[in-house]
Amino acid sequence: WRIPGEIWPGLIAGLLSGLVGALFFAVAHAVLILPIWSRMGSALSSGGARRAAAAE
Repeated sequence: WRIPGEIWPGLIAGLLSGLVGALFFAVAHAVLILPIWSRMGSALSSGGARRAAAAE
């Protein structure tokens, strides 16, 4: 099947915006969310170990 000529600009713009959005999401996730999760995880594990040791 053929795609009409007037569809191409919108199709290309949609693909590019999707790629840019995916890249932005990946970068934001790596910069913002992963450090927060790792900090929460380390705080939870170290805090839990301290609490268990203090309870004994």
